[in-house]
Amino acid sequence: MERNIFPHPAVAGELKKRFLEARLHLDGREPARSRNNELRKTLAGTLARPTYVIMDPKTRKVLRKHEGWLPDPQGFLNFLKGS
Repeated sequence: MERNIFPHPAVAGELKKRFLEARLHLDGREPARSRNNELRKTLAGTLARPTYVIMDPKTRKVLRKHEGWLPDPQGFLNFLKGS
């Protein structure tokens, strides 16, 4: 995703225009890994990897969520746009 999907011009433009990105990395050392796993479970309601979540920053309500890989830029763009 970091190499092929996020940098794609249409995806990068949509991310920059409408979103604030936050990432939880789960490959670190303890205790950070455990804290990030708990935060992912709390915010996303899943332990699936990868999980993409769009939430309202004021209410923390999850607006959209996708578990698993999205194989192409258009698929991820559709997720971002809710289509």
